[in-house]
Amino acid sequence: METITKGKFARLSLLQDPAYGIPSDVTFQIIRVTIEGTAEIQEVLGDVTGHKVVFAAASSVFRDEFFGGLKETTDVIPVKETTYEAFEKLMFFIYSKDIDWSGVTVLEMYDVVNLAERYIMPELMDEMKKQMENVPLKNNDDLLNIAHTASEFNH
Repeated sequence: METITKGKFARLSLLQDPAYGIPSDVTFQIIRVTIEGTAEIQEVLGDVTGHKVVFAAASSVFRDEFFGGLKETTDVIPVKETTYEAFEKLMFFIYSKDIDWSGVTVLEMYDVVNLAERYIMPELMDEMKKQMENVPLKNNDDLLNIAHTASEFNH
């Protein structure tokens, strides 16, 4: 069972090392939104930094967001409806870093699947399909969670 996705372009991951000397030019701020009464509460879960051109090369959605006609003018991009861990895995995939999938639950994988759909990344979606085949189901609750989560993707 292959639980580690090996990066294809190992040198690309060097860009994430500040010592390499090429600073990042975008920060994705991962935000959880909850509603309490009539108030919307936003909690910053963490920041993921990167390079606009690298993200743009990986996804037409990022390309349009950073270089299209209505491009973002800020270097801090809020990202909602995901987890920090899922977005970090997306970034690892883009930068060809090794990803260890062991211990990742089906629901956590669905967060990554959601990002692959949102950012139109078929290569990441293919990797997720391969990884999901290797996830053991521990009990009926896992199966029910999968069914519920999968039904959300049909909307």
